[in-house]
Parts: sequence; structure tokens; C-alpha cells
Amino acid sequence: MRKLSFDIAALALSILWMPQIARRHHTVPKFYLNGFANHGGRIGLVRLPCDVRTVQPTKDASVIKNFYNIDTATGQPDAVETFISEQIEGPAARVFEKIRNRDGWPLDARDREALAALVAFQHMRGPDSRHRLGQIATAIGRVAASIDRGRDNLRADARARGVEVSDAQADEMWTFFAQPDGLSAATISEAQSE
Repeated sequence: MRKLSFDIAALALSILWMPQIARRHHTVPKFYLNGFANHGGRIGLVRLPCDVRTVQPTKDASVIKNFYNIDTATGQPDAVETFISEQIEGPAARVFEKIRNRDGWPLDARDREALAALVAFQHMRGPDSRHRLGQIATAIGRVAASIDRGRDNLRADARARGVEVSDAQADEMWTFFAQPDGLSAATISEAQSE
């Protein structure tokens, strides 16, 4: 049997025990989709606005790769997905199960809170909401940039937050704020994918 160096062995062990990062993120909870699925776990979907109808497993419905992943100081890019799954969807799924089993109606305060949290998150979590928030951020950016800010003040603001911005980067930011679409969610997604 071939001997591994300590470095290679440590690397192999770290890979084996490295936590998996959630990459496939549902924008509609899977437990909710399952409530509409057939016995094979498949659900009918209609893609709007073109009315294209498909059938697919609930595990693949409303999934966007890395939708909630973020850069974090702890190195857990799926922290948001984990939070939503454990703190929002998990408790709400238990409430739905109680309702389905006709157990515990009317809902107690804790169950109502879990259901309200799910409704609030559903309202704010999908691609449409991300787009709207991007539009709001763009509008705020334009207002902030136009109120006696200027390109040099953008650099000063960044420096005050501990970020050094080159002349080229400041020009690019100023261009984003000045164009009709501004700094949109699509622009951010494109930058993240580079």
C-alpha cells in the first residue's frame, strides 16, 4: 500500500469531511410544492408569460443554482439557504402538516408566527423581488450620487468603509449609476459570474 504524505492525507480528510454547500435553492419551498404533486412527486408548471407547460419532479421545480449563496466572513456561502430551510421552512412545514392532519386548529401563537414568517419570506425571496430590490438600490444610488456626490466622493465613501477604489473602478461605478438601467441585479450577477 502506498503511503501518503501528511499534507496529502490531511487534504484528503478535509475533503471527505468538508460540509456540502447547498447549490440548488428552491424559491418556493419543496414541502409546499409536494402538496400539489402527484403520487410520483411530479408537479405541473406553467412558465409565464409564454404559457409553456411542463411536468417535473418537485426537487427540480423553482430551483435556481446558488440563488441565495453569499460571501461570508465564516466561509459559509449557503448560510442564507440554511437559515431559510431551518428557521423558516422547517417550522412552517410542521404547521402545514398539523393543518393537513387536522391537528391543532385553531393555530396557537407559535404556529401563527411560523406561518406568518413563511408568507413574509415568500413575498420577498424570489427572482422578481430580487429584481425589484435591485431597482430600488439603483434609484437610491442615483439619488445619493446626484446629491453633490460625484465620482471622487464615491471613492471617499468606499475608503471610509475600508475599500480602496481605483480611478477606473470609480469611473465604472459612476457609469453604472448614470446609465438608465443603473446598477441592476443583472449587472451584479454578471460581475459575480466572471
